[in-house]
Amino acid sequence: MLLDVGLVMRLVKRFVAVDEAAAAMRSGAALVKVAKLTDGYLAEAALEPNLTVAEFVALARALPSHARAMDDGLYRAIDTYLK
Repeated sequence: MLLDVGLVMRLVKRFVAVDEAAAAMRSGAALVKVAKLTDGYLAEAALEPNLTVAEFVALARALPSHARAMDDGLYRAIDTYLK
């Protein structure tokens, strides 16, 4: 596997934890940007033949539901993974 899904998952979870702790001082725009980046990474990782379903789902669920304004990027990644 060329992509380190575990590393990205730890980074996203840590960012979400820090963002939630400082939620009163932020507008949430940073979390939306991270969600967009994560969805793009999921689409790239979906092409990896050794990526397990559990890893894919864990990374997709690493972000809270309010982080995604639209689920288009996530649906695109799921479609790529299933193909």
